[in-house]
Amino acid sequence: MLKIILKIIEWLAFAGILILLFIVISPVLPFNNFAKSFIVVSGSMEPSIKTGSIAITRPIPPSQIKKGDIVAFTSPDNPKNTILHRIDSVKSTDPLIFLTKGDNNNAPDSWEVSSIAVIGSYVYSIPYLGNAASFIRQPLGFVLMIVVPALLFIFFQIFNINRAIDYEVNKKIEEKNRQNNFFSILIIALSVSSIIATSPIKNVNAFFSDTSQISGINLTTIIPTPTPTITPTATPTPKPTGYHCRFRDWHCNFGHHWFKDKFRAFLRKNHQYVKFHFYNFPKFGPKDYLNYELVYRSHDLEKGISGSFDLKNNSNLEIEQFLGTCSGTDCTPDFKSITSVTLSIKGEINSEAIELEGPVDFE
Repeated sequence: MLKIILKIIEWLAFAGILILLFIVISPVLPFNNFAKSFIVVSGSMEPSIKTGSIAITRPIPPSQIKKGDIVAFTSPDNPKNTILHRIDSVKSTDPLIFLTKGDNNNAPDSWEVSSIAVIGSYVYSIPYLGNAASFIRQPLGFVLMIVVPALLFIFFQIFNINRAIDYEVNKKIEEKNRQNNFFSILIIALSVSSIIATSPIKNVNAFFSDTSQISGINLTTIIPTPTPTITPTATPTPKPTGYHCRFRDWHCNFGHHWFKDKFRAFLRKNHQYVKFHFYNFPKFGPKDYLNYELVYRSHDLEKGISGSFDLKNNSNLEIEQFLGTCSGTDCTPDFKSITSVTLSIKGEINSEAIELEGPVDFE
């Protein structure tokens, strides 16, 4: 949401620069025969037209001008000045001569305005914009309000283009790495299969499984059980029996497990961070550990993060992990395209092996 707001502000600022630049160069544009703009520098027409406004006029045949119209005309006292006043009366029609008056003046103007002096009829005014336009027409104002913002806009556009290029490059690299990993796994699998095929047959242990629910992921609890052996003189070391359970299934035969109320994993609404939360968790012993691996899909690519939880000194702990692609200090989140999030946790707590795997809930 913040990125959208900043984008809107960026384009509004750019539009403002274009408008101000248009006002500055409007006197030399080829469509002066259709409309003209003037900066109102005095208060003779207040409150109708504020001082510091930009006034827009359009050409009008002098014969259509009537009493009460606001017109721009060349000053009879100084042809270099343009006056914007209201028609107070039509003195004569042949030749066409007008008398004018400012709304804020007590008496009509002392001069007479001929039809050939009329520039155009008032259409609309934009308050306060004239002050900015006057400042821009000065060298310092042009640099501060046109050149500097334009350079900043260009800089940010170049920055965004470079970020997009980095993203595409990283995307290609990840795709290539994924292909390499596939071939590596295939070679390892073939090698292991060859070893197993040529090895003598050993004893087989059976594992009984049951299920229990813990908030949206799978739980496996390992419990020692004796393993039979074909030699009566040897007593084998007890091997673990696995209990598998989906957290969302409240009807597991296995029943309640202590891990159920101690751990949660979910994504924030914007999907930029995954959050792990431990509640009153037993502190780690010397040999205890928990490792995690989170796999998700983004832009049709499989991505993942991994790490370990350190609960030696914390029984209540919240951990947030960023999901995205980083290049140096510049990171791009994947939150717009994250799907199929799966979490797996393996470790040992108080001599009990813990093994979890399943989907992560969205907050």
